[in-house]
Amino acid sequence: MSWIKRNLAFVISLTVAAALLIGGAVYLFSTQSEAEAATGELEAKKNEYDTLVKREPYPNAKNIDLAKAEQVRFNTLKSQALATFSQYPSVGVMDDASFKALLTRTISDLERSAERKGVKLPTGADSTSGSTSGSASKYNFTFNTQRRELRLPPNTLQPLVLAVTDIREFTEILFASKIHSLLHIKRSAIGTNELAGSGDILSKKVSTNTVIGAGIFPYEVQFQCFSSELGDVLTRFVGHPTRTFSRHST
Repeated sequence: MSWIKRNLAFVISLTVAAALLIGGAVYLFSTQSEAEAATGELEAKKNEYDTLVKREPYPNAKNIDLAKAEQVRFNTLKSQALATFSQYPSVGVMDDASFKALLTRTISDLERSAERKGVKLPTGADSTSGSTSGSASKYNFTFNTQRRELRLPPNTLQPLVLAVTDIREFTEILFASKIHSLLHIKRSAIGTNELAGSGDILSKKVSTNTVIGAGIFPYEVQFQCFSSELGDVLTRFVGHPTRTFSRHST
């Protein structure tokens, strides 16, 4: 102890030097770890850059010009595709009475057309008149709900008109081809009062092709016929002049 007292300044200096040495070693190890991490990150970025540089097609002037040419070609094909699709028909001002008159007239026309062509229609799911006599109810071409309800939601009127138009057009094609019998037609639900996947309503919903803005309205039609009538149906579908079975919105 007497030696430490006599050399107190030396001991303090030695302690400080040891502390500085330890601190320096800790700092060296920490900076070395950070340097290794930075080196690893730099190497990963370099590998990523090498991968991008070697990837085909490389974004040089030639490939950029090719990409622009493909964009022009795509726009041309898009314009041609849009020409194949008809616009939504304008329905004008439509209310419950107007729609029900249109629906009644359309169903009557289709019934007469089926009778003239000798096409058997399915029996309706329910009667629109509320009769309980047990007689077969008329077929409403998927519009049982609309013929039964007194008032319809205003936001469903235009989609319903489009559905009536579509069903009339492709049903008339079937009748013109003189199929033997129409078994059923199903369409997507319109409004909250139609339960998807039940009765004449499909579980599929209306969708939109985001590339060309085409609205996709799913329908399911089942009918009986011979192969000759089937060939005529397909020919009439392909050659239909108005192409209203495919629509797009703008």
